[in-house]
Amino acid sequence: YGGQGGGGGGYAKKFIDVTSFSSVTVTGGAGGAGGIGYSTFVSSKAGGASSFGTYLSASGGARGDDSPGANSYYPTTVACGSGGLFNICGKVAAPNYYQQNSGGAGAASAMDLGRGGEKEGAAGGSYGGGGAGGEGVSYYGGSGGKGGDGVVVVWEHR
Repeated sequence: YGGQGGGGGGYAKKFIDVTSFSSVTVTGGAGGAGGIGYSTFVSSKAGGASSFGTYLSASGGARGDDSPGANSYYPTTVACGSGGLFNICGKVAAPNYYQQNSGGAGAASAMDLGRGGEKEGAAGGSYGGGGAGGEGVSYYGGSGGKGGDGVVVVWEHR
């Protein structure tokens, strides 16, 4: 049975006056690991959150449904940005269809900044894109692709 693709990561944008602090912790979340299929079967993992201190953050994409025999017509959890002036959610993952044994495509991140994996088992195309689900080659299915890593972009403005 094919696995569902991973969801796209969220997006947050905000103008911040940085004159009031001397340092800030910046975190770019790691893309979620693709599930391992075949006889070893290990579930996929959600992507990690990206953040600019406590000022704003964006959740990593949701993991795809990799239940053997699942026919995922409904989306998984949606990852969104928070704390920003603009908070946008990533796209939902494509369903898998066990009748065709096809893995679902990975979802694009918010604002289409990161493309999802398009072929079965393909990694997320870039920042925040969801990995594609594995092809259904046996009861356990094939392995899914890793999600794209998150990114934090800081622009100076005067």
